[in-house]
Amino acid sequence: MINLSANDLDHADQLVDLGIAPVVTLLPADQVTPTVTPAGRTVAICPASVRDDVSCATCGVCAVAHRKAIIGFPAHGSGAKKAQRVFFMRQEPAGHSAVTLEDAPAAPPA
Repeated sequence: MINLSANDLDHADQLVDLGIAPVVTLLPADQVTPTVTPAGRTVAICPASVRDDVSCATCGVCAVAHRKAIIGFPAHGSGAKKAQRVFFMRQEPAGHSAVTLEDAPAAPPA
């Protein structure tokens, strides 16, 4: 199974609109309940990321090709802070420079 991987909820909507594959997306680390995209699509939280009794091997919801929901993965692990910065990065209005990852403060060493 191949999923299209989105960086945020707006990007998830764009990828779903392509209609070529199911979509998964990065979520903020504290997003542990279902949410919706700006276009109103349901984002279900990966059960293995929020439940101790579920693993990828026992779940597999993200491997379902024709599912209705986008699967969201809360940022976790050593890269969680960097993922948070990417998720909340916003493009500046015309005439301003866009914020880039290089502009974001460095994560403290683990």
